[in-house]
Parts: sequence; structure tokens; C-alpha cells
Amino acid sequence: MRKLAVPIALRNVGFIDRNTMTRTRTLKPSQDDPAEYHVLAKLAENRTRIDRLHRDIDHAGHDVDCTDIVNELEYLKADIELSLVEVATDIDEMPSAEEILSQEAEAAFA
Repeated sequence: MRKLAVPIALRNVGFIDRNTMTRTRTLKPSQDDPAEYHVLAKLAENRTRIDRLHRDIDHAGHDVDCTDIVNELEYLKADIELSLVEVATDIDEMPSAEEILSQEAEAAFA
């Protein structure tokens, strides 16, 4: 009996392309366990609220100003390119392995 509550609370969990079946359960207060009714009623209310919020979000118009996004992306691109130039400069200024070995050899013979 308790397994029937899961589709009410978690109806669309999982992959979207999977076949799913929605089960409807009529909640009635039970003489055996009145707390179960309240829990299932709260799950059903929450599911209804979530569905309503999803519908509202899907139908709400979204006006997005893409110029801010494009400007931010261009700034990030320029910052990354500048960082890469700095790293390349640091690498070029570092002595090569041959230079280090020749300096150590000169120091050893001197």
C-alpha cells in the first residue's frame, strides 16, 4: 500500500524518455494509521504545488539581454588570452635544461 505514495511524490524522477505510468490514489483517512493519511496528503499537496510552479515557469516569458552575456564572455576570453600570454612569457624567460647544465658545468670547472 505504501508504494502507491511514491508515484504521487516522485512522478517524473529518472530519464525523460522512459515510459512512466501515473497512478492516482484517492486518499481516505484510515482507522489503522491516521498519520499515514496526513503524510500522503502533504505529499500530494506538495506534488500539486511543484506541478503548478513548473507550469508557471514554463509559460512565463523570459526577456534576456544577450549583450551583457556577450560582453562578459568577451571579457573572460580576453582575460584568459592575457593569462596565456603571461604564462608563455614566463616559460620563455626560464632557462632551458641545456643552459642550466652548461651553467653548472662552468661552475664545476671554475
